[in-house]
Amino acid sequence: PTEIWAEGAWSGDAGWPSAVAVWEGRLWWSGAGRAFGSVSDAFASFDPGYDGDAAPINRSVGDVAVGRINWLLPLQRLVAGADGAEYAIKSTSFEEPVTPSNYNAKAFSTRGCAPVPAANSGTRGYFVGRTGNRLFEMQYDAQSYDYATTDITLLAPEIGDSGFVRLAVQEAPDTRLHAVLGNGKVAVLVRDQLEDVLCWVDVETDGHVEDVVVLPGEGEDRVYYRVRRVIGG
Repeated sequence: PTEIWAEGAWSGDAGWPSAVAVWEGRLWWSGAGRAFGSVSDAFASFDPGYDGDAAPINRSVGDVAVGRINWLLPLQRLVAGADGAEYAIKSTSFEEPVTPSNYNAKAFSTRGCAPVPAANSGTRGYFVGRTGNRLFEMQYDAQSYDYATTDITLLAPEIGDSGFVRLAVQEAPDTRLHAVLGNGKVAVLVRDQLEDVLCWVDVETDGHVEDVVVLPGEGEDRVYYRVRRVIGG
């Protein structure tokens, strides 16, 4: 036995991280209202004895009522989606690197998030709202110097009646958001910012779509759906 000990930040009693991301040369884990950033460029090290700006980061995200962190999204800033709000982790208005002594987490939206991983397209982010049936877009607003959220299902709210379960973004030949629905169908958002086009397209196949993944390809991205089918009983 020893008297020199401390309870770990993660355990079956204290809880485990519920979100992960790589951002600004650190591996970030987040759970019940806290964010843990690894030693800079040393993803496996969270040594509290490391000093300086490259030292690991262990800080809170928002206030005590933040709840569960459902996802982390590496955009221009690291965005944390919680049960009740969305938080931007940053340093200062001059966008200096985040360090243990230069860390701020501010809520820019109180939409709240469902436990569905968010997706990004360049500097934009997409996430499922807390009710599970609305989709929101995040974009940096130069006027407020922070992110702003827009309901992209506002004109077609019925598209998410069965709930959104998975998101993936296709970039080529154009930007499309593939949103898998709880009823096994897929709602595809065609997005063209220059032409100011935002359109939803229904995709249905002879089975129940469970997941989607987008991989790079020649000419256009390769989009794969995982489909559950009944074959021969």
